[in-house]
Amino acid sequence: MAGRPTSPAEIVNPAAVMTLAMIQSERWCLLDLGAEINQEHVVIQWCARRRLLRNCSTCGSCNLPKHVTNYAQNVESKRRKCRACNTTRSIRYQSFFSRSHLSLRQIIIFLYSLCARSANLGYRYQTCEQIPL
Repeated sequence: MAGRPTSPAEIVNPAAVMTLAMIQSERWCLLDLGAEINQEHVVIQWCARRRLLRNCSTCGSCNLPKHVTNYAQNVESKRRKCRACNTTRSIRYQSFFSRSHLSLRQIIIFLYSLCARSANLGYRYQTCEQIPL
């Protein structure tokens, strides 16, 4: 008798994770972005593909992969759990989103709106590599 299927160690297939060039070449409008990230599990995958969330994680104690599991007490209802030592971490751990109580969808829509407003006000877009130090 087979048990329950195991939870995945990755959020998306590693081949689906985008390169920096692919991410930089993307262009979005608010309607398309909102439709793309309309569900909780989809926005998590969207962020993992764009390297905004870690796609996979290893346990700091036992060096085994942590698996993505359901967890109703989180904003995204997901967390990473080590099966060997039972330690858990938020899927947001060590990401830009780690200390926010907003949903990932709310943050992405807010950042998009902020960037769009900045562009409309005449601010120049720069990547970190372009900013002179």
